[in-house]
Amino acid sequence: MTELQSADRQREFAKVLEANPLRFSYQDGRVEQLCPAAEEAVWALNLKRGLLSAFQNSMADLSRDAHLYERDVSGSCETTYSVKSSMWSDVKVLKNKDLQSCSGRGHQTLGLLTTFSTKAKSVPIIKSEQFCEQTIKSDDGTYLSSSRCQETHIFAPFSNGQSGIRTTAELSLSLDNIVQSTEPILTDLFVSKRTDLQFESSSMSAETPVTES
Repeated sequence: MTELQSADRQREFAKVLEANPLRFSYQDGRVEQLCPAAEEAVWALNLKRGLLSAFQNSMADLSRDAHLYERDVSGSCETTYSVKSSMWSDVKVLKNKDLQSCSGRGHQTLGLLTTFSTKAKSVPIIKSEQFCEQTIKSDDGTYLSSSRCQETHIFAPFSNGQSGIRTTAELSLSLDNIVQSTEPILTDLFVSKRTDLQFESSSMSAETPVTES
């Protein structure tokens, strides 16, 4: 692929991602529902699900560590929250997600899609984990200021401890500005479907059609 072809593909990629805004409900740190455009491509929606997953913080109390199950793009996963530091207006939180514990996680293997609870399977071929560091501010309300995440996958059969075949993905989000919304309040009249954060394959849909009452 030439540099020109690569640039064209990047522009097309950005065009699809930016074509439709994604409305979502954000309640007490949790992303509960998504209201995507009817024409949103599944792969684009899944990418946005991954971004929104980094927004989530399911802690009931930001001053205390928490151990719970959290649902996001990876499924329902065992998650540990640790308060790293707490200052006058900033709270830093470390989120550790054990991706081996996830249930409802879609896997693509040899062209066969399976969704299962990883607790029920034998020794996993791929060891996966995710770490996020979140900064939450409370100087004028409480809001997420930044989130930095790293997800690591190690191919166990050819690995020795932490060495061997591995892939690492990193994501960094930071709040740039807060502005008053000028958009009209969203009602069912403007919603074509509802779905959640869980990864969706092209052959299965997590969406709920909205019907008029």
